[in-house]
Amino acid sequence: MTQDVLQQVYAYIDQHFDEHLAATQRYLRQPSISPQNVGIQECADLTADLLRGLGAEVRLVPLEGGHPVVYGHLASKQSARTVLYYGMYDVMPVEPLAAWESPPFEARIVGDRIIARGALNSKGPLMAFIHAVQSIQAVTDDVPVDLLFAIEGEEELASEHLPQFIEGQADELQAADAMYCHLPSEFVSGRPQIFLGCKGVAVVELKVESLPTDAHSMVAPVVNSPVWRLISALNSMRDEDGRIVIDGFHENAQPPSEDDEELLPDLIDTYGPEGLETLYGVSGFRKGLDGVDFVRELIFAPSLNINGFLAGYTGEGVKTIVPASATCKVDIRLVPEMTVQDALDKVRAHLNHRGYEDVELRFAGGYSPAKTSVSEAVAQAAIRAIQGLGAEPTVVPMIPSSGPFVMFSDPPLSLPWVISGLGHGWLMHAPNEYLEVEGLRACEKSAAAFLYEFARA
Repeated sequence: MTQDVLQQVYAYIDQHFDEHLAATQRYLRQPSISPQNVGIQECADLTADLLRGLGAEVRLVPLEGGHPVVYGHLASKQSARTVLYYGMYDVMPVEPLAAWESPPFEARIVGDRIIARGALNSKGPLMAFIHAVQSIQAVTDDVPVDLLFAIEGEEELASEHLPQFIEGQADELQAADAMYCHLPSEFVSGRPQIFLGCKGVAVVELKVESLPTDAHSMVAPVVNSPVWRLISALNSMRDEDGRIVIDGFHENAQPPSEDDEELLPDLIDTYGPEGLETLYGVSGFRKGLDGVDFVRELIFAPSLNINGFLAGYTGEGVKTIVPASATCKVDIRLVPEMTVQDALDKVRAHLNHRGYEDVELRFAGGYSPAKTSVSEAVAQAAIRAIQGLGAEPTVVPMIPSSGPFVMFSDPPLSLPWVISGLGHGWLMHAPNEYLEVEGLRACEKSAAAFLYEFARA
């Protein structure tokens, strides 16, 4: 019976796909750049109207100091099961503009791709989910499960204020059985993935300020350079092979489970050296790692990464100075059983123990790691949904990156969650971000399939 209904839903999506595509383009044309606070309120209002179009009860939840969350509830007439859908309406900045082959907020179709900021990450997938729900309603006059929507506007700002939303709506959110995030997962076309976890992250800023003002470089032999000082402090945290040597840093890091180890061989094509070279065009990986060992290190090892370094003069010509200060932005990726506070404490203790008490450490944001068992109902529903559409998904125990949706798996909600969806796109955060047109269609169908599979889980 379910398959008969789904076939009708798929047929409806095909019949109305041109309308869905046009509506998705209109949504992508609304700027919503959270780091620059461009178009945020307008996009929040537009998102709320889209949910109201489904018949959902919707309100904008204001967050003190932050952007509002679009919060909605769409009740099912037939099911007591509830899915919390997490999404985002904000996007990254578009610079450098000159690198775009099509303007980032025109959402033009170039060849077989929708090129736009947010096409993949993740306003395009949000529209695919909305159109999937709309198509189900058109066929059945209902939805297979109760739906809660939490669509935030500062994911690209590390979701600093999302805990306010969760705390304020905790009683209502407790009704959810699981959280679902819909995303075209074919980063390599034809290889759908299901993500069951992700690393945590702690973003910090390190700063050394040892001079009251920039000084002429003639005094370099006798003054302490904050730049060299900060470089020295950073070098003390990793050895020549790139291994983190912060005291006790790895002591709580949980190794992969037996179930995780069974999944790793299937990830080599995407997350091994050749896969990353295909995705990013990079080579020159750490020596001595290949195959499963490479994948295990990528997914289950914590990391310490320098995002950027700011000091002195880097303009044209010459300006010979000893800079007054040096600043470095760092992200620390955490694996299960590691916590943000513990990582920060260990970095601070490491610096102090080695005589770098003068290095300032400022926490800029972060959240814990999280992981869902493959045996959870939400994970099994996602697997069956992709299989039902004729594809065999790769199950990824943890994404090497991080996402704020992990906050929903922390107490008091403690929700299992999954990220899944058909469709190919790429270049998130980069110029020419895209989602294939047919990927959008597949994305809609896989959302519908997931909802029905979870309803019977």
